[in-house]
Amino acid sequence: MPKISVIMASYNRGYLLKDILQSILDCKRPKGWDIEMIIVDDHSNKETWGVLKEFKKDSRFTIVRNKKNVGSAPQNWNKAFKMATGDVILITADDMFFSPNYFMKLYKESKKHDKYTIVVGIFINVKELGDFPKPSGKLRSYDEWIHPLTGIPYHPTDGSNEHVVTTITTGWCYREIYEGLDEFMYDYPVNGMSGETDQRLQIQKLSPPRKIVVVPDAVRYHIHNKVGGYRMDVKYYKKWTRINHRTFLRRNFGWKAYYMIPLYHLFITQKFFRDIIGKNIIEPMREKKK
Repeated sequence: MPKISVIMASYNRGYLLKDILQSILDCKRPKGWDIEMIIVDDHSNKETWGVLKEFKKDSRFTIVRNKKNVGSAPQNWNKAFKMATGDVILITADDMFFSPNYFMKLYKESKKHDKYTIVVGIFINVKELGDFPKPSGKLRSYDEWIHPLTGIPYHPTDGSNEHVVTTITTGWCYREIYEGLDEFMYDYPVNGMSGETDQRLQIQKLSPPRKIVVVPDAVRYHIHNKVGGYRMDVKYYKKWTRINHRTFLRRNFGWKAYYMIPLYHLFITQKFFRDIIGKNIIEPMREKKK
């Protein structure tokens, strides 16, 4: 029987976790497909571990708890991936609520393509559980957040994105694709966003080329509020965002990109400069490509 492996890194989300996990279990699956949940808990508080222990009684769950906090989502996802046995691997976060037809919409689209195609949905930022708007059709893709120097798409960091095309790792992605990588995900500490983008870049370098298809009505809801958005001091979080961006650029594009970082940070953190750069640099680049 084919199987979906959903892997998750968890830390101190006890107040959300029961609803998040139940939404995944309630998500309709293709006929004949099984599911397993692999969760690595990064030494959470008692509330969170209490919720996880209840789900651990379900045979579909494999849950391990780190003896100490490692502070790295990529490291925990790597650990979970090694335990996954499914045909399709889907990464998710502990603050992402699945709409009931998320799996089915991705699966139906995947049947139109070969196994080298990755089918992704979107996520919508919301403030509370139950605040679930329908997709508007107006999507912000990674392609709207292009690093003006390297041409590589990146997450915005100001929380302004509303409807966002999700990372390829949370799509319908066959494990054979991941097995072609030297490592599942590079370990970026504290803030895992660079790890996801780095993984996307490595996958796009594989041969044969991997096609990415977006299903705009396959939706997860990101519970994005002050408590849910950051489980640590915001300044500390943003500090590591900057450090990891530097590591990403140096690792993938060398020192030239690294030294251009000041312009890059203006682009991703300040709307005023992003609008200027978008209008005067990115849009002309796109027009030239056409």
